Amino acid sequence: MIDPLLLVLRTFASCGSVSATAELTGYSPSAVSAQLREYQRAVGMKLLVKDGRGLRLTATGRHLVDRSDRLVSEWEHIRASALAAGDQTPTEIGIGGFSTAASNLLAPLAAHMKQTRPEVSVRVVEAPPARCFELLVAERIDLAVLIAMQADVQVDDDPRFEQITLLNDPWM
Repeated sequence: MIDPLLLVLRTFASCGSVSATAELTGYSPSAVSAQLREYQRAVGMKLLVKDGRGLRLTATGRHLVDRSDRLVSEWEHIRASALAAGDQTPTEIGIGGFSTAASNLLAPLAAHMKQTRPEVSVRVVEAPPARCFELLVAERIDLAVLIAMQADVQVDDDPRFEQITLLNDPWM
């Protein structure tokens, strides 16, 4: 399992503020600040510095976050293969997407999952593309459906995300 404090740091790096990190993780801003301080203390490196009224990553913090992408990716592969080896499925899955995708693709998928895999709890989140990426980094959702052209993140260049084309719209 990836240290939850590392996930808080990665989420902070992605969204850039303690308050946005708190909103994404479900913690209070003071809890996020305490977790960031605790992680910094635990790893014995200066990861954050004050920047006006907020915080920003140091070069060391940025390096740690960037290199942790491979760690998180490897953990996800290990976890998936372990579940498959034991013929198990995750007990919870979060899926997100823009309004049309949420209603036309994700809601029917959730209903299908409820019928075919009643042991799996499916949570559907309607959110714009940028928010979906933040929710993926914060591990609040596992899958996002979005229009790649509308995303602020270049998925092809970002090792944190895997892109699978579902549909090609000839009008776009």
